[in-house]
Amino acid sequence: MDIKLTIKKTLDALRDEKTRWDAILEFKLLDCRQHLDIVMASMQDPDWIVRWAVAEKLGEFASIPVMYCLIKSLGDPDPHVQKNVMASLVKFRRKAISYLIPYLVHPDREIRLNVISIFKQQDGDICPMLLEAAKTANLVLANQLMHLIWILDTPTTETVLITLLKEKKCQKTAILLLAHMRSEKVLDDLLALYHLPNLRKPILLAFKRVGESVFFPFILGAWFIDRNQLAEKIIVKIGQPILPYLVKLLNRTSVYAPEQVASMLRKIGPQSVMTDLAAYNRKIPAITTLLKEFSKH
Repeated sequence: MDIKLTIKKTLDALRDEKTRWDAILEFKLLDCRQHLDIVMASMQDPDWIVRWAVAEKLGEFASIPVMYCLIKSLGDPDPHVQKNVMASLVKFRRKAISYLIPYLVHPDREIRLNVISIFKQQDGDICPMLLEAAKTANLVLANQLMHLIWILDTPTTETVLITLLKEKKCQKTAILLLAHMRSEKVLDDLLALYHLPNLRKPILLAFKRVGESVFFPFILGAWFIDRNQLAEKIIVKIGQPILPYLVKLLNRTSVYAPEQVASMLRKIGPQSVMTDLAAYNRKIPAITTLLKEFSKH
């Protein structure tokens, strides 16, 4: 029998409740590659069983027209059909990624979620590909791509988000996502961006999320060792909570100049750590002077 006619008869059998279950198996075994136009057209069939079977069958053919056909059916009204559409699109692997990316901002929420599900099922790390797409995307799509990169949580997610700090449109979202990750690798990059007023609030949030045991030594080192003026402003802004860490620096006078420590204590106000400072009285002249100065207050 002519294969084209066989395909049409099998599709008719799929529409008939009495014959559809046998037809499903027959359809799976058919070689449809020469008549994909007939098969793809059936993705518009009113019977969900036909669309379900066709969606699965199309996964066997890695062609661009087939991929377009499947992508158009991501919003199929039947969840069973959607499941097969997504499973078939996963088989296209990375070939489908660039075609699916624009659908991350589709107005239909269900389609957006289906696309994310396809990305989650990809073999290997696709974050570097999403990085390149984010660089050229508009603000809305770039934000969706960064959120996807964060969701995927691959070995390169943190590095990719840090790289996107170089893109002005991506900075705020990337900072917030890195804050959620409690990233320590990004601290130097965030300090370099602190001079931008619109980024200070998310940067401070990221610093807070890392935790004082990591961030306080970092910011103190940035000022005392690197003489970073932005670090000095942040230390003064933190104020009292950082004082115990300042006092600990007095145990490392070979690295941290006591005069600098005393100067910063003076700016913040050392009253809450006067008892701790007393241990250094007469041992460190700069602290002796500081204690005399504030004992008069």
